[in-house]
Amino acid sequence: MEFDFGEIHVDFPEGRRKASVLIDTWAFSYAASAIALPTQRTEAILHGMIAVFDHFECVPREAWWNNPKTVTVEVLRGRDRRLNQSYRELASHYNFAALFCMPARGNEKPHVENRVKWLEREWATPVPRVGNLEELNAFLRARCLEDRRRVAT
Repeated sequence: MEFDFGEIHVDFPEGRRKASVLIDTWAFSYAASAIALPTQRTEAILHGMIAVFDHFECVPREAWWNNPKTVTVEVLRGRDRRLNQSYRELASHYNFAALFCMPARGNEKPHVENRVKWLEREWATPVPRVGNLEELNAFLRARCLEDRRRVAT
């Protein structure tokens, strides 16, 4: 499973602002989920990943990221990373391999990179108008479910 963040503009009652959206994509099926989170900090990432696992009712064998500082404390040689302790504990608890792209090589996870563009172009145009983050997540969940019914040609 590939993970990344996208940002979209959203109209909330208090005005338009950017929302951080965690997007994940299964590499073999291209099935995706998206969850808007209040930040891109470690706690939000952990919460978002658990929500993704609940959404799909399973856990991937591998979770691929670029090299966000909230997940990787230090980029070592090759693909070796020193992980944030909380992320390392999440990976251990859910038993998935924490894998990372080489620096400046986001093209190593092309499925989710394309989904970030899809989020911005297809799901956030026109700008969504919602009352709160929960409504935004219901909107995103509905888009993901609709997308799974789409026939690829």
